[in-house]
Amino acid sequence: MFEATAAGGEMPIAYALRVMRDEKAPDLRRDAMAKVAAAYLYPRIAASQVDADEASETDGEAPQPPEFAQPVGGGEP
Repeated sequence: MFEATAAGGEMPIAYALRVMRDEKAPDLRRDAMAKVAAAYLYPRIAASQVDADEASETDGEAPQPPEFAQPVGGGEP
């Protein structure tokens, strides 16, 4: 890919930015190139791993409701 650029070619990001900035290009095409450029310039955030110390704080138990919580339906019959 870099060889093509050195030989007078164009990098994909440069093409996407050129089309995106071209006021004569149709809006749908410019929008599509903006999405492509954003993917190159702003990579997605990867899922983070939970630290073992953080995981042990919950001990795998579901959170308990507060003592004052009433069951749905009013409680006793």
